[in-house]
Amino acid sequence: MLEINENYNLEAFSFDIVCINNNFHIKLKNTKEKFPLYKGPSNLNIKNIIKLDLSHCKLFELDNNLGSLPLKNLNISHNQFAEVPNCIIKGLPQLEDLNMSNNGILKFDNEPACCCKLKVLNLSYNKCITLPLWIQTVNTMNLKEFYYSCNIIGNTSKSEYKKVASYRLEKAVFCSAKIDRVNIDFIKSIRTLKYLDLSNEGFYLNSFSLECLFEKNDWINTLRVLILNNLDISFLPDAISKLTSLSELSLSKNNLYYLPDNIGDLNHLESLDISFNHIWCLPSTFKNLTNLKKLKCDNNSLCRIEEIYNLPKLVILDLYQNELNNFVNIPNIDFIDLEQNVFDTKDFSGYVAKKDSYRNKNGLLNRLDGPLEESFVQEESCSDKFSYDSDNEYQHREVETDTSESWDEVKIKTNPDITSSDEEWDGYFQYAAYKNESTPKFDPDCYELYKDYPEA
Repeated sequence: MLEINENYNLEAFSFDIVCINNNFHIKLKNTKEKFPLYKGPSNLNIKNIIKLDLSHCKLFELDNNLGSLPLKNLNISHNQFAEVPNCIIKGLPQLEDLNMSNNGILKFDNEPACCCKLKVLNLSYNKCITLPLWIQTVNTMNLKEFYYSCNIIGNTSKSEYKKVASYRLEKAVFCSAKIDRVNIDFIKSIRTLKYLDLSNEGFYLNSFSLECLFEKNDWINTLRVLILNNLDISFLPDAISKLTSLSELSLSKNNLYYLPDNIGDLNHLESLDISFNHIWCLPSTFKNLTNLKKLKCDNNSLCRIEEIYNLPKLVILDLYQNELNNFVNIPNIDFIDLEQNVFDTKDFSGYVAKKDSYRNKNGLLNRLDGPLEESFVQEESCSDKFSYDSDNEYQHREVETDTSESWDEVKIKTNPDITSSDEEWDGYFQYAAYKNESTPKFDPDCYELYKDYPEA
C-alpha cells in the first residue's frame, strides 16, 4: 500500500508497486514504464508519499535510496530481515510509525535517524536478545507505543527512565520477553504508562512476582489497562487495590481460585477478564464495581454470582462453561453467553439473539450450546467448596491434590511414542489452553520463528 498526502491530485495517473530484484518500483498502469520507488515518474511528486506498506513480501533487504523518502509510516513486517535495513538507520528522518515485527532481527543497537520523531515502534516476534540501548536511555522522547513481545528483554540496568524529566511512553507490550525481577524494576520506573501487557504467549516466558510489580511503582496513578494473562498467577496481592485508575484488567488463563475482597476498591474498572481460571465464587465487594461494563468469567467453576446482579452499567457478560444452577435475568445486558452451565437456557426470552450476537462479534462460533453434560459437573458440590463463617463470608477451602509423579522419567526421555498430544511435550506450542474451547494447536509460523532462536 502506498499512501499519498491528501492534498496531492492523483487523477492524472494510476499505478502499481512491483518488485524487481528485491527493489520496489512504481509501474504506471496501462504502460510498460517503471520507475524506482525512491524516484518515481515526473508527474508523481515523491515528496507527498507518507505511508508505505511492504509487509508479507519475502524481503531481506531494502534499497538505501528508500531512505530519501519523507515517509511517516513504514510497515516491513512479516518479511525475512535479519538486521535493520540501513535506510532506516541513516534515512527516513520523518518516520513516526515503524513496524518491523515478525522478522528475524537479532539486534537494533544503532540509533535510527527518526529517533526523535518516532511515536510507534513494533519489534515484536523477532530474535532480539537485548532491549535497544537508545530505548533504555530515553532518546525517543516522543515514543508513545512500544511493542517488544517474543524477544528477550535482556539487561535493563542502563535505563534512564527514572532520571529523565519528560517523555511520552504510554503503551508498553512485553509479552513473553523473559522478564525477571530486575526487568520489573525497569518497567516500574516508566511513570507515564497507561497500558501495560506482560502476558505470556510464546517461547520466552515472563516470570516475576506480582507483589514486586505493584510495590512502589511510578505509574500507580496513571495506569489504565493491565494485562497479565497466562502467568500462572495463583492469587492477587492486596496491592492490586492501589491501582485505582484501572479501567481494564485481564487475568485470563491463570490459576486463580478466588479474587481478593479489595478487588471492589477498583471503582473505575470497566472491563474485567478472569476467564480460564478455577474461580468458585465472587467476593461480596464485587458489587462495588459500579462502573463495570464488561465481565468475562467463562471457563471457571462459578456456582454463585449474586454479586453481579445489581451492577448498573454491565452490558457484556460471559459465563460460558461454569457450574451455575440458575440465573436471574439482567435487563440491561446486551451481549451474554450462559451455555454449558447446569441450567437450561431454552426458555430465556430474547437470550438467543444476545448470545449469537456476542459469539459472532468475538469469533466464538465453535462454542457448544445447551447445559453442561452431567459427566463434566464436578462431584464436589458448591457447598462443599466453601465453609460459611459468622461474618457471612464464603471462605475458600484448600483442596488436597496428589502431586506424585506417575511417569517414569527415563521412559519419558527415551520413549519415541511420546508426541505433541502428551502433557509432557515441551515443543514449540503456544501456551497450553484450558478446557474444551482452547485446545493446544501447533503453529507452523510460530515454529519457524522460534526454532533457530539463540539460547536464552
